[in-house]
This record gives sequence, C-alpha cells and structure tokens, in this order.
Amino acid sequence: MKLKKFGRGFFTLGGPLQNFKELLLDGKVVFNNQKIFKWYLNNVRLRQDRNNNWLPTKQSQSRKIDGFAAALDAHVSVIDLLVRPDDGNFEMPEYHSFNDF
Repeated sequence: MKLKKFGRGFFTLGGPLQNFKELLLDGKVVFNNQKIFKWYLNNVRLRQDRNNNWLPTKQSQSRKIDGFAAALDAHVSVIDLLVRPDDGNFEMPEYHSFNDF
C-alpha cells in the first residue's frame, strides 16, 4: 500500500470539506450515531478565506476535532475514487479492512 501526502490548507481541504459536509447532511456518512463523533462535529468551526475555501478549526483551544480531522483526511484520500474517470481507465482500488492490519 502506498501512502500519499497532501497538504492541510484551504486549497487542499476546501473542496473535500464541502463534499463531506453535503454527505453528512444527506445522511450518507455512516458513523453509527457514536457520541464521540457527534462531539467532534460540535467542536468544529469553519473558517473561510477570500476565495471561498473552507478550513475546519476548533471552536476554542480546549476543544478537540481529531476524530473529524481524521474522517476528513480519509475522505480526501478517497474522494478521487468516488468519480469514475471519462477515459475508461478505471481500476478498482485494493480494499483493506481494519482486520487486515
């Protein structure tokens, strides 16, 4: 499995954050109604730059958003897999379950 680096700024997270937000609002993100994930979501504040890109930040220094940040990072990693390319060269990525590690 290859690791892929990506930045954590407005430009890199803006699009995936908007997409993740829509998936959350549509009920398409499965988090099994876990209280800790709801708590992380309640701690998130969105900051906007002049180009209308969004970045998640903490409501305050004492709040934690680690679970939300991890979910967003995972979403950034797979967002390209949600759309099939037009050139017909689509290959299904290798699937790994948590039990594989």
